[in-house]
Amino acid sequence: MFSRHTGRRQRSLVFNAFGFGRRRRQQSKLGSTISALEPRVLPSAIVVQADPPAPINDPDDQISEATPAQIGVTISGEINRAGLIDAADVDMYQLTLDAATILSLDIDSYGRFDSLIALFDETGHRLAWNDEGGAPGESPIHDSYLTYNITQAGDYYVAVTGWPNGYYSSFDAVTGTGDRWPSWGPSQGPYELVIGSVAGPRLQLPAGEPTYVQGGNPVAVDPDAIFSDPNPPHFGSSSLNVSIQSAGVGDRLLLVSSDEAGHIKLVDRDVQWNGTSIGTYKGSTDGSFNIRFNANATADSIQQLIRQTAYVNTRAHHPALPDRQIAFQFDDGYTGNTGPVLKTLHFISREPQILGFGGTVNAVEGAGPRLLDYDATITDADSSSFAGGQLLIRIESNAEEGDRLLIAPEGNSAGKIGLNGFDVTYGGVVIGRFNGGVGNSRLQIVFNANASTQAVQRLLQRIAYQTVTNTPSTLPRTVRVSLTDGDGFSSEIARKQLTVAAIANEVEIDAFGWQVTYSQGTSPILIDYDTTLTGPDGVLFAGGQLFVQLVANASEGDQLSILSHGNGAGQISILGTEVRYAGAAIGQFAGGVDGEPLIVTFNGNATLTAVQALLRRIGFSNVSATPSTEPRTVQATIIDGNGFSSLPARKTIIVTT
Repeated sequence: MFSRHTGRRQRSLVFNAFGFGRRRRQQSKLGSTISALEPRVLPSAIVVQADPPAPINDPDDQISEATPAQIGVTISGEINRAGLIDAADVDMYQLTLDAATILSLDIDSYGRFDSLIALFDETGHRLAWNDEGGAPGESPIHDSYLTYNITQAGDYYVAVTGWPNGYYSSFDAVTGTGDRWPSWGPSQGPYELVIGSVAGPRLQLPAGEPTYVQGGNPVAVDPDAIFSDPNPPHFGSSSLNVSIQSAGVGDRLLLVSSDEAGHIKLVDRDVQWNGTSIGTYKGSTDGSFNIRFNANATADSIQQLIRQTAYVNTRAHHPALPDRQIAFQFDDGYTGNTGPVLKTLHFISREPQILGFGGTVNAVEGAGPRLLDYDATITDADSSSFAGGQLLIRIESNAEEGDRLLIAPEGNSAGKIGLNGFDVTYGGVVIGRFNGGVGNSRLQIVFNANASTQAVQRLLQRIAYQTVTNTPSTLPRTVRVSLTDGDGFSSEIARKQLTVAAIANEVEIDAFGWQVTYSQGTSPILIDYDTTLTGPDGVLFAGGQLFVQLVANASEGDQLSILSHGNGAGQISILGTEVRYAGAAIGQFAGGVDGEPLIVTFNGNATLTAVQALLRRIGFSNVSATPSTEPRTVQATIIDGNGFSSLPARKTIIVTT
């Protein structure tokens, strides 16, 4: 406890018939005066011993109770657990420190006290502690000494206590729930706390923030770096570590070797300055490197080495990445280290970038062209012209003949993509020519000098997909896009998933029975009187056809015909070659004689219901006196007005005599 905390101890109050006893004055180590009563007993005096005060909680053993202090002062205090509930005394001091401060804390007790010292941050986290570590020039007997490199400005807290109260932790420093001690009480006694700072290594990076352009030569991180370290007798135990925080692919830090006088030369792993070895170089796969110095190293040589540190990126293709943070940390092995000293490096990619081209787009069979990505963007940091460059789009998986990659034109006004033959225009001005895009062939657009970043971006936004087949595969496609600019740099490949949904376009013939029997010489029989047709809503038959043919064992005299049964509702009739449904013409028929196919061509009156009624009235007969008894196979196929064809429906006809 501090000398000002004398109220913790028990005091004897002395009374006599003439008043209080004479006061004895004592000078504290802080220079403050502490008063205590010195008994003066007269022959008639009556001495009354006061009751000892009740034990109290240690009033300054946590960071919320810390006493303010500062660098450059010496504080006299005393660890005295008498009168404390905690049975262990801790004195806590608050320091407000700047970054790059090397704090030194020295306890001097002159053999009267076995001390322990600890340093906490403002959250109560214990950063360092020491039991027996004499300051420079002192013997480490019972005094404590530590140094700590402050890398972040803020409030810090120093705790002084007696050994073995080393269990005093972050928990105690914040909550004040009690000090920890073993079965015997911690050491106690007076002390002096000397709060100072050490002139340790310092590194400054005053040059501006460097910029690295992709594909360029290594760039110096800071050619004007300033390094100093006045205290070490030599640098034989020192080291320098240079690293990239969150390094990317291809990032490298290197030591640029030079034969010039006063510069650093790297021979294999040996670091030399003016022909003398000063340390050993060790690189790492993450782009960092480390130097272990020997006793030949000097502050000047270390400074020059830092100035020759450079950055390069070895990756052939590189996307746009955020700025790099390069960290230098030097440790002299004696007074401390610089902490991580950071330098920001800007990275400029020369490649065009395709951004936002991802996810999934859904296309539907029979629909119009579907834009692949209407809001994809393009950037190119070092070029505004794409003359000689190209945009390539390809379906790289599950492409089929009916797939189409195309440009969806939108007009010739400002900011619009248009087409004129194979020429692509932007705002009415030709920016290039296209080719391909059919099936699994790539769609290629080759640019001229009019192609700007804005024009190419709008073109990418107007690339579309369409399937032109009636039966498209529903396997998911992967579409890939790449872009090359006018300088010959190519983007990374961007990919997008494409799904194709098939729809029921064609009419289907259902329930077209198994077989039917015809007896020679009888009237025509219905091939299937209850077959059904299904199809998409609103299916049109204008221009479509019904094909009925014998595809196996057709014989002389075989006839396929339409069997009329009236002009009433739901009835089929014929008039010449005209086919009617409910009295209205729905088409014309031809053929059906002697094994020829029967073909009905529909007009605009034909509906799904009418065509189903017609199929139910198709008949078979044979007019030969000696017909073949080989079983016939009859097949029916329907094509609607859009050209979509049903699957063939087949049935067996048994002929008996």
